[in-house]
Amino acid sequence: MPIHMIITLVYAGVVFGVLGYGLWLATRLVDAQRRTADALVAIAARLDAGGA
Repeated sequence: MPIHMIITLVYAGVVFGVLGYGLWLATRLVDAQRRTADALVAIAARLDAGGA
């Protein structure tokens, strides 16, 4: 196997690995944001119920 093919395969593996990690991180961040928003809504509802 020529060396340039090995370099190309390694490069492609790194690129796809970084893309996959970026997608995983993005889904984790969106999930965390959704949970934070849910918690804030729950706190606001509790404060609203307590104040009324």
